[in-house]
Amino acid sequence: MYVCNAQVVLGPLVVGAIFTYSMLLEGRPRDIPQKLTRDMWPTLLNGWKFWIPAASVNFAVVPLQHQVLYMSTCGVVWNAMLSAASK
Repeated sequence: MYVCNAQVVLGPLVVGAIFTYSMLLEGRPRDIPQKLTRDMWPTLLNGWKFWIPAASVNFAVVPLQHQVLYMSTCGVVWNAMLSAASK
């Protein structure tokens, strides 16, 4: 249950911040509303499809001593996916 709550609350904040920050770094602040409108929802859905199963597997299957490594690896994969989506 915690994973779902965290994704519902934190997911939009993190994705919105990443997209906004990316547009600002690219010098395209005027494109922020269009980027958020176009890509926010699909990225959030992909995040939920990724993190909810990943965390469920972590707590159900991964031995305690490997859980941090597993979730860190998932984080690297998700960051690559988010980086690709922010273009």
